[in-house]
Amino acid sequence: MFSAIRTLLISSRKETRNLLGVLAVSQSTQILLSVATISDYLQKIGSKKPEILILDLPVLKPEDLSIVGEIRQIDPQIIVLVALPAGRQDLILAAMKNKASNFFTQNVNEEEMSGLLKKYTAIVIARRTGIEILNVISHQQFRIRLDNDIEMIPHITEFLVRATHNAFSPKARMEIRLGLTELITNAIEHGNLEISYQEKTAALDSSGDSIENLFNERKKHPVFGSRKTEINFSQTDTFCEWVVIDEGKGFDWKNLPDPLSPEQMLLAHGRGIFLARFQFNELEFLGTGNMVRMRKVL
Repeated sequence: MFSAIRTLLISSRKETRNLLGVLAVSQSTQILLSVATISDYLQKIGSKKPEILILDLPVLKPEDLSIVGEIRQIDPQIIVLVALPAGRQDLILAAMKNKASNFFTQNVNEEEMSGLLKKYTAIVIARRTGIEILNVISHQQFRIRLDNDIEMIPHITEFLVRATHNAFSPKARMEIRLGLTELITNAIEHGNLEISYQEKTAALDSSGDSIENLFNERKKHPVFGSRKTEINFSQTDTFCEWVVIDEGKGFDWKNLPDPLSPEQMLLAHGRGIFLARFQFNELEFLGTGNMVRMRKVL
């Protein structure tokens, strides 16, 4: 039995505080503290040690988001979710350059916020349960093959992070977790199961278990359900590299929708590739788009 995920909310808006209070009960999340100012947070973070930080404060200019970088200095492994006003591409870029984990619009609804919490809670749980191996390895490589099990992704990414042993700082390890999670999810959802952006949007907009039903239907399909995702990992003296290959048809990776467009910013999905690019030194799609290579320099 897992203890509740330690979440810290910093928000000057009553609506956000109320929403997180409701979701905390349904998702086994412990709201450690709800404060209204950054200064309150910086004074109390040391004793509270949150695993997820939700930051929802008035942001007027990109420089305001330097606080995310300051938080990263205090705790490199904390997951930081930042609320931003719709239509402000400059603020999204500033948040990601300061190593925010993800962002959401300030008018986020309960379903979208619930999805974000579920996603990052799974990452925290996988990180908690892993066993650290302290060997020092300079060269290694291996290959793994995955079924289309979305719930296994946080555990697979944690295994891949721990396979690097002591090669990376805690901050870099969290970046790898977040980036791999996005790209393995894409490989299964959009690659193997061929769930289109439009289909996922429609399922998320529907009430009930529409998104789970969509996944289950595709996994039972005789073609889609039998596909695998392959991950090739290699480590040298100078870098670690991951290549994720799905068995789907691929996609036009040269003409992706702009995740910073006003209509895209209002959605809580469709930005995985954009987020992942901030986590690695190199990221490129190969062939028809069913293969993506990521490299992190040591």
